[in-house]
Amino acid sequence: MGEPAEAVPAWEYASDVHVGFVGLDGVRWDGPLARYWGEPFELASPARKFITFKGQKNFTGDYWAVTSRDLVGYESWVERDAAMALDFDPAVVALASQPFRLAWVDGDRDRDHTPDYLGQPFRANLRWLARYRHPRCHRASLAALLREVFVEPQLLFAGADRVGDRMAVLPVLYHLLWRHELTADLVSGPLGGGTVVSLAAWGRS
Repeated sequence: MGEPAEAVPAWEYASDVHVGFVGLDGVRWDGPLARYWGEPFELASPARKFITFKGQKNFTGDYWAVTSRDLVGYESWVERDAAMALDFDPAVVALASQPFRLAWVDGDRDRDHTPDYLGQPFRANLRWLARYRHPRCHRASLAALLREVFVEPQLLFAGADRVGDRMAVLPVLYHLLWRHELTADLVSGPLGGGTVVSLAAWGRS
């Protein structure tokens, strides 16, 4: 059972992408996305101001989101409805508008993009783990070794490599995460090789 490419953390493919954002300290930061991957972007202030002017055709405003218990800006009715849908989704635990600006070079052209909203990737991580929920992914010998290795929290790929061949070990590791025998932060970022994994508290002697 091979490891799909999606399991590789996204930041490994984004080494040349830069991110600009306003941090919790109110300071504007800019640098490689890989450096700031762990930042709580869901709590960041908007990376750019919402512009309003007389005669504009789009409607700007603020939507008060229960998810973030704060105002979330929008620049059209479509964006407002998107914010409302994210706020309604129980899988979304944080919501921010225009939380950062991405910049990269595409050939000889400079490109940038500021996403309208950021909702946490819990649902995507859950869908990934669900692929390994079946008991056929459980191998008792590998599971026992994984429990031993992750008594001390460490990176997902590093811990898997200590147990054996990654291609054989990862399905068992993901299965243990699904069963809550191992734990990881499934909210703050995409699940991948750089995710810190540890043995669940109830599994410790």
